[in-house]
Amino acid sequence: MDIDSNSFWLGVIVALVAVWIIGFITLPVRVWIRAFLSGAQVSLPTIFFMRLRGNPAALLVDAHITLRNCGVDATIQEVEVVYLQNRARASTPDALAEFVQEYLEKKQDR
Repeated sequence: MDIDSNSFWLGVIVALVAVWIIGFITLPVRVWIRAFLSGAQVSLPTIFFMRLRGNPAALLVDAHITLRNCGVDATIQEVEVVYLQNRARASTPDALAEFVQEYLEKKQDR
């Protein structure tokens, strides 16, 4: 059975697109499951939109989970805002959680 080169390349392109779509769907679902099991309230559309905006959803959700475990009542939107303000310095969930705590303290003082 001979496969011409056009069919081969079409198959390769279809396979790559399928892998990209599966990755785009499964990665946010894994992050959402981690948030759900830890008790953090993060919706799946929120995670998708984070990825579309180019923000690292896993880092933001992990920082949100860290804050929840510390008893800090911060929303995922506040975590994302603080990340955008401190993008260069917030490379770990713990560092981002500290920046969020500082942000909430300043916000409370106003």
